[in-house]
Amino acid sequence: MDATLLLIHGDRDEDVRFRSAILGAHPSLRLHIARHPREVDLYPLPKLILLDLDLCQPPAIKMLEWLRSSRLYDRIPLIVLSSSRETDQVTRALELGALSCVLKPVNTTLLDGIAKGIGMYVKLLASQ
Repeated sequence: MDATLLLIHGDRDEDVRFRSAILGAHPSLRLHIARHPREVDLYPLPKLILLDLDLCQPPAIKMLEWLRSSRLYDRIPLIVLSSSRETDQVTRALELGALSCVLKPVNTTLLDGIAKGIGMYVKLLASQ
């Protein structure tokens, strides 16, 4: 079972919080973090991609378009993370093939719950 998760994210402080939460709930999960399209190919193909909609360079929507146009990544389930409820960006992400949008919690308890659920989903994908 290869339970691998790719987080495409630009905020190092949030990365530390997310890594701690997800690996605390699922120590066997492999979590890779990329900050730019050229870094995505450095890692093995994940079972799930998490894309931060707050990503600035390149803009997250451009990154999502690139992922969905790539033969390697076009069928990998993708969930977007957002710190706002900006409906235009979320709607566009869903139109481009994101499965859903999760609001990034500021509360550690909520982050732990989200991390636990995402980890379980990755493990389920890996077992198929």
